[in-house]
Amino acid sequence: MIIKGKVPKSVLTKSYCSPELLAHIFYEKYAKAVPLERLSKDFKSMKAEISTATLANWVIEASETHLKPIYQ
Repeated sequence: MIIKGKVPKSVLTKSYCSPELLAHIFYEKYAKAVPLERLSKDFKSMKAEISTATLANWVIEASETHLKPIYQ
């Protein structure tokens, strides 16, 4: 018998972005100053196609929902 665990709540609404992926995107963008377009190309080379628009939307939503208490 296989028992399936509960799926954790998503970090972003209606998104398949994991907390680890989001942390990686923020690290690459802000700590290493990698543009989102280059990051999208890097993901594509690893067979994970994530558009620049999707990356930008994730960064914006995460900033508005999770970082807002910090900068207020």
